[in-house]
Amino acid sequence: MNHQKQNEVTINSSKRIISDYKIHYASDKYFELGIIEIKDMFNNPIKIYNAERCICDILKDNNFDSKLQNEILHSYFQSEDKAIDRLLEYSKTFNIYDKVSTLVDYAVR
Repeated sequence: MNHQKQNEVTINSSKRIISDYKIHYASDKYFELGIIEIKDMFNNPIKIYNAERCICDILKDNNFDSKLQNEILHSYFQSEDKAIDRLLEYSKTFNIYDKVSTLVDYAVR
């Protein structure tokens, strides 16, 4: 079994590329939401989505592995860097507020 991780990128849905990467398309309306800049191991700046945007993307995806989803959510809610208000704000944008608010209520008990 091959466990090599495939590189993934997200691009505007108005663009098309051919690549060996796994391509995710985001509507132009939401593409910029949650983008932050970090440094890679060579100190080069790269743009990624913050944790709250990733959580919303995971919860929107009905095909996402449920065991992995639960592990990610558990880790997020245990993190001191979580931003629950931002997560709830994003969840409204992506029309998953009820789902997220239920998870937040459960996690903070």
